[in-house]
Amino acid sequence: MLPEQAGRPRRLAISRRALRVIGVLLGCICLLLVWTLIDYVDVKLDRIRLMRELSTTTVERDALIDHTAYQTHQIDALSGELNSLETEVREMARLDASIRQVTNLKQPDSGALMTGGVGHPASGGPQAAQSANHDFNSMHLKVDDLLGDARAVRSSMSELDAYFADRRGGFASTPSIWPVKGWVSSEFGIRNDPLTGISSMHEGLDIATAYGTPILAPGNGVVSFAGAWGGYGNTVMINHGQGVSTLYGHLSACLVHSGQKIRRGEALGLIGTSGRSTGPHLHYEVQVNNVPVNPRLYILQ
Repeated sequence: MLPEQAGRPRRLAISRRALRVIGVLLGCICLLLVWTLIDYVDVKLDRIRLMRELSTTTVERDALIDHTAYQTHQIDALSGELNSLETEVREMARLDASIRQVTNLKQPDSGALMTGGVGHPASGGPQAAQSANHDFNSMHLKVDDLLGDARAVRSSMSELDAYFADRRGGFASTPSIWPVKGWVSSEFGIRNDPLTGISSMHEGLDIATAYGTPILAPGNGVVSFAGAWGGYGNTVMINHGQGVSTLYGHLSACLVHSGQKIRRGEALGLIGTSGRSTGPHLHYEVQVNNVPVNPRLYILQ
């Protein structure tokens, strides 16, 4: 019943069909609301799941970045070590070539070293892992090259070792070191004699040092003379073989005897001023086939 303006109630009749339509519409609306609510919940759940997956992916990405940075650091360190190793191998090869040139030995057939440098991967960046893999491959190739170079140098060094083994005795006998430490007061060659002032040939080196200083054999040999000998005073002579001999004059004492074998570095006498001498010093001669030569030609250190 609805009131009218005149105050009289009126009846509003709704048919059953209309009620059914309204009920259907209300049902549809309820279903739509329920479907919307379910869809909203699904969207929220998907969003939560995606956020969790994103968080996990971010953690994994950060871990991958850290691992890549560590690998980059390791590659840089290994690359530096490989470059240092390459430098050492090249230096050995250079020394090998120098020795062969001095000894007139044929150069090995392996040829020049052909190894190259190793690059460094860029730290960070989206292509760091790919760059790291590339550098690992490059370093594997470099290691193979270095192994090949090292084998070639080792083979060449073995040949040189065999060469010098055959000549080791000759090297050990060569008078190649200073017999005593001091200062050279008179060189080999023409000079004014310190006692007479007359120009004459000086056939050795005069090495001035403290009285009584030990004199060391500059090479292996056999003592051919030990004793007083004219103006040289107390004198020692050593036969080194191959026509090479050495003489040590003006000694205060001889510490060896004739026929004695002596090795490089062993004491043969003491600095003195015996014979024609103006002060304590060693007169040192090197003779080749009994002809005096400049001792500096033999001294290496």
